[in-house]
Amino acid sequence: MNSRSGLKILAVFALFLNIGAGIFLFGSMKNSTTGINHSDLFSLLSVVSIVVCSFLLFLLFMIAPYNVPESNAQSGSNEDKREEKDLSVPNVSRESNINLEELRNRAVNFIPKGALIHDEKYSLPMFAEETLSQISKFYPIVEALFYMREKGSEEFLPIGDYAYFSEKKPSGFKLGETLPGQVAKNMKPMSISDIPENYIIVTSGLGKAKPRHLYFLPLIVNEKTIAVIEMASFKEFDKESETLFEFVAIELSKALAKLDTKNL
Repeated sequence: MNSRSGLKILAVFALFLNIGAGIFLFGSMKNSTTGINHSDLFSLLSVVSIVVCSFLLFLLFMIAPYNVPESNAQSGSNEDKREEKDLSVPNVSRESNINLEELRNRAVNFIPKGALIHDEKYSLPMFAEETLSQISKFYPIVEALFYMREKGSEEFLPIGDYAYFSEKKPSGFKLGETLPGQVAKNMKPMSISDIPENYIIVTSGLGKAKPRHLYFLPLIVNEKTIAVIEMASFKEFDKESETLFEFVAIELSKALAKLDTKNL
C-alpha cells in the first residue's frame, strides 16, 4: 500500500471519528434537561475538542495526498522535458568534456546562406553545392558529395560535389546498398578510417593522395533519410567533430525540409 492510499484511509477514519463525536455531543446536549455541571462541561469540551481535531485531521489527510503527486507530476514533467530535449542532441556521455551548447551554436554557421533567403530560384543543387562549400570553410574536408533521394523512390543521386575530380561521374545508390546506402537505411552517421583501396583519390597540382578518413552524414526529415553527405578528410573525425556534424545534420535537415517540401 502506498502513502497516498494510507493517507486516504486515515482521512476516512478521522471523518468517522468526527461524525461519532458529533453525534455523541448532539445527544448529550439534547438529553441534558438540567443545568450543566462542571463534570458535564468538561466532558462536552472534551468532545468538542475531539470533533474539531478529527475534522482538522480529515482535512489534512484529504489534502496531503494531492500535494505529493503534484510534486511527483512536476518532477515527471521535468524528466519528460529532459528526455525530449535529449532527442534533439547527439548521444554524448555525461562524462565527456564536449561543450554541446558551443557545438550547437557552431552548427548554425554550416547552413547555406541561400537557404535563409527563401528565393524561389534557389534550387536543390545550389543548396547542395553551398552546403559542401560551407562545410569546407569550417572543417578540413578535401572532397565531398551530396546525394539526394529521388521523389517516391529508394534511389539517391548526386546533386552536388566539392573538389571532386575523376574521369567517371559519381554514381548514385539505393537504400541499403554501398556504404552511403547503408547509412541512409540505418539513419545514423558512419565514420571510417580504413578506406578501401582505390575508393577515393584526391588530385591536386602537387599530385595524388589518398584520404585516410571518410564520414557519412544522413539528413533526416519525418523519420526518413532524404539526403546523405559523404566527406573525405586527411584529418580524423574525432568524437567532438562527429558530435558537431550531428548538430549540423539537424540544422541542414530543417533547412532542406523548408526548401524541398514537395519531395518529402
